[in-house]
Amino acid sequence: MRIDRLLAITTYLLNRNIVTGKKLAEKFEVSERTIQRDIETINMAGIPIVSLKGVSGGYQIMDTFKVMKQPMTNDDIEAIIIALKGLETTLENEQITKTLEKIKSLSSDNNEIISIDFSIINENQCISKYMRVLADAIVNKKMVTVKYCNADQLITKRNIEPVMLKYKWYTWYVAAYCLDKQDYRIFKLNRIQEIVQSNIDFEKQHIAEDGIFDKLLRKDNRKYTHMKLSCTKKAMYVLKEYIPNCNIIELDEDTYICEMSLPENERMWYGIVLSLGTDIKVISPVELKERIVLHSKKILEFYNDDI
Repeated sequence: MRIDRLLAITTYLLNRNIVTGKKLAEKFEVSERTIQRDIETINMAGIPIVSLKGVSGGYQIMDTFKVMKQPMTNDDIEAIIIALKGLETTLENEQITKTLEKIKSLSSDNNEIISIDFSIINENQCISKYMRVLADAIVNKKMVTVKYCNADQLITKRNIEPVMLKYKWYTWYVAAYCLDKQDYRIFKLNRIQEIVQSNIDFEKQHIAEDGIFDKLLRKDNRKYTHMKLSCTKKAMYVLKEYIPNCNIIELDEDTYICEMSLPENERMWYGIVLSLGTDIKVISPVELKERIVLHSKKILEFYNDDI
């Protein structure tokens, strides 16, 4: 319905600075001409949207306009409750708990049909602490210093200005501006060994864009390995669960071919491949096959005296 789209466009613009007509058209799956008509309708309703020309142009709701209460359905409220509950399990933040209680009071439905638990206490006692420190630094725009161990086991001390926390691939990451590298980087929280909060203000103004994390991934300069594997149905289900972006082709009832490109030095996928034993076989590259054979021989030699 058009009225739903008008409300959605208004809310989208309220949460952003300047948005191009093309971006709005892609977002709401209509033509740019339809967006122009919608903007005119919203203006007529009393919400002042200005059109800015030029390379950095687009649509923007005037800064002087304040919305005291945005239209919100019960579905919106339930979605907020689900998100806050998930965040509460990670940050253990008193303010989030208070906000959650307030939002719950607005809901007309007390049935919990979806529950998200990002709790990672059993994985790493320190990650909850790191989350709180980084979230506080993002809000207050304060630099933090981390001792970081990368995939090659190289430990460095970094001064960073955190921009965004993101949960992806079964773990938490922080996108941050690294003052030492003078560029944006992604850091995996379970590789942080120490973190120290400071009172030093950010040197730069950072914008936590929706796609900043994916943009940084595209700049990833790690070496990737493209692999082709033959596996059983049992192994195929494991690969689909832990490496969802792999390409799987069924040859017969219990034989599958799996292809994927993954960072060469990442331990997670390598550990999964090893754990599947004879349910999986490397077809290519030969280097990976040789690596697994050598690894297996070393394990056998290590336990030889105990058998």
